[in-house]
Amino acid sequence: MKIRIASISDVKIINSIIIQANTPIALKYNIDSDNGKSHPSNCKESWIIENINNSVYYFICYIDQNPVGVVASKLKLETITMKHLAVLPDFWGKGIGTQLVFHIIKYGKTLGAKSINLGVISCNLKLQDWYNHLGFTLYRSKNIKGLPYKVSFMKMSL
Repeated sequence: MKIRIASISDVKIINSIIIQANTPIALKYNIDSDNGKSHPSNCKESWIIENINNSVYYFICYIDQNPVGVVASKLKLETITMKHLAVLPDFWGKGIGTQLVFHIIKYGKTLGAKSINLGVISCNLKLQDWYNHLGFTLYRSKNIKGLPYKVSFMKMSL
């Protein structure tokens, strides 16, 4: 397993992984392009380009030179916001997501970050439990415009 920082030339790879990883979640929670335009299952290459242009850094995980996972992060005021953690469904349960989170933790520490924040679908308790196991705690939930569900925000102190 190798994790490397992505560049603008990786936009198609990043977009593909994000969509493929989030489509099963969208199906499970009845999210589509009408009721969840900003859900990652509806990701557009333009979103990724805009993120990269706004100092969001993407990291891609490879197994045997095949891209299988991605995560994004942005540092602001000593806090890393982590988003777009996505692993191809065929690779779920193999520790790739955990390694990507650990990569962001290490990356955040090298930047001097004091905490990491993220958001998840509130009703996805399994995912919240997984993040809890990694050391994140829930600090608030709220409705987000463009999403048909409440988002739970979690954080970890570094």
